[in-house]
Amino acid sequence: MSEFGPFLQAELNKRAWSYSDFASRSGLHVSLISRVARGHRQPTANFVKRCAEALALPLSDVMAAAGMLEAAVAAQGTAEARALEQYIQYATTPEGEAEIAERLPAKVTRVRQLPDLSGKLALLLGWVDELAVQFSQASGAKKALIGGALLYFLMPVDLVPDFIPVAGLLDDLAVVSLVLGMIANHSEASGG
Repeated sequence: MSEFGPFLQAELNKRAWSYSDFASRSGLHVSLISRVARGHRQPTANFVKRCAEALALPLSDVMAAAGMLEAAVAAQGTAEARALEQYIQYATTPEGEAEIAERLPAKVTRVRQLPDLSGKLALLLGWVDELAVQFSQASGAKKALIGGALLYFLMPVDLVPDFIPVAGLLDDLAVVSLVLGMIANHSEASGG
């Protein structure tokens, strides 16, 4: 069973909200809320996003509770995971989506022109291409997570500034890899 149910129930109890109260604030159906809160159903990405909005909690916190962010990463976090969190929130805004759409093709083109002595840039670009396709098809928390990784890739000044040859893109590789792992782990846990 899911550990998200107890998390959701605790958040509702803190606010003294019934399932009906939460339904009116989140736009989710009462029976769905009940099934998720009792651990009989895994939350979807859309469910998680609506929960975060209705509960006024950071999306990354609710994603972590739903198992969409690995517990260890959410609790102690790597430097890359902590840096990624700031971009996850921005990715859910129209401005964040527009920035990805406008800047991603040019950044990919620039990176393709760099010498790839280790093969890591080709790996990074392949993963970025995969995330870009998934971003266009995803919704809710999954879209926010993917968008966060793409925005991290786009930003020239992050943990290791991109103007440092090759090393400047290795942290991007770590973040993209982390997100792909989170998506794969969540897909396996939720059955697809």
